[in-house]
Amino acid sequence: MKFVIVKYLFLLAALLLSVYVLLVKNSFTWTMFYGVALFSACYVLVAVIESFYSVKQKKASGKIFTYFTQGTMSKKAIRIGGFMIASGILLFSGMKVLLFGIVLFSVLLTEILNLWVKLKNKMYYVYFEEKAIVFNDDQVRRIFASHVSEIEYRYNIFYLTLKNDQLRMIDTERVGENERKEFIKEFIFWATTYQLAFTGEAKEKLELK
Repeated sequence: MKFVIVKYLFLLAALLLSVYVLLVKNSFTWTMFYGVALFSACYVLVAVIESFYSVKQKKASGKIFTYFTQGTMSKKAIRIGGFMIASGILLFSGMKVLLFGIVLFSVLLTEILNLWVKLKNKMYYVYFEEKAIVFNDDQVRRIFASHVSEIEYRYNIFYLTLKNDQLRMIDTERVGENERKEFIKEFIFWATTYQLAFTGEAKEKLELK
């Protein structure tokens, strides 16, 4: 929590200096430039320290499986691409908006470094806990066994139909390559433990009785 407050204070300070330069005539100086650059660099530094600190927090007990959801990766790509384009435009659009470009570039660096830290330390994963499958990415999401009415299995993807008629997919191709067979076994064990219904096609493909 302290890291979050401190990093956003640095970001706010950089933005306030940028706004001041934009609004006040003849206020662009090297002091302002270095001030914005310094606050932006401090923001990146604190954000990276926060990422490494979060990695040291206790992971889930028991077996975890590396898992990257398509949605998470798509959101990251969109955010990084957006910041890249915006910061590039601002950095080359004049002296006053240059400062906003520096701030956005620091946010871009933070996004990239945070993603790198999480990928390097396998912070995107899935695991089984009592009565639920848990997905840990940028937030924790659970699918409870009591909410599942039927399970299909096609093209290496588990399709979980929920009792509210929503569909949840678990793509085994997104599990770490060396963990996929074990993950499928664990999933089947979890599902059969809670007597969840597999379709006839799923039973045939998974060689279930």
